Amino acid sequence: MLFSATLPALLTVVASATPIIYLTNCWNLTTAIQRAEIDYFPSVTTLPLTAAPTKIDVLSTTDTIDYEDGTWTGTKPFAVKVIIGVNAYTAKAGADVGYATQGDGTVGRCIRLVRSVVYTPTDGAVCQSDYACSG
Repeated sequence: MLFSATLPALLTVVASATPIIYLTNCWNLTTAIQRAEIDYFPSVTTLPLTAAPTKIDVLSTTDTIDYEDGTWTGTKPFAVKVIIGVNAYTAKAGADVGYATQGDGTVGRCIRLVRSVVYTPTDGAVCQSDYACSG
């Protein structure tokens, strides 16, 4: 009985150690600010809406990005290369749509999300994502 009670806790700890990268677009409808970011969360337990990403790489300070059929590279404050397939936007939520390679060579898959708010930064924007990648 102790083993079965301990096993789910161990699985939770292992699963929570997986970094998550979101390809996000941010909008502030009041000020017309828009930008595109790669947002890094160190673990699955750092859920969206509860905290800002640990690391943010801004890809564009003036526009949003259609991430489909493209390669996106983040360099500061973390290195990552994300490739999203051509038909990613029409894929069902949960489908594999690409992959991400981190600076240390770790490769993870990218999946299609139902568009979700990742976080709300202090500038009043709302940052949403259609894609998440494991690291």
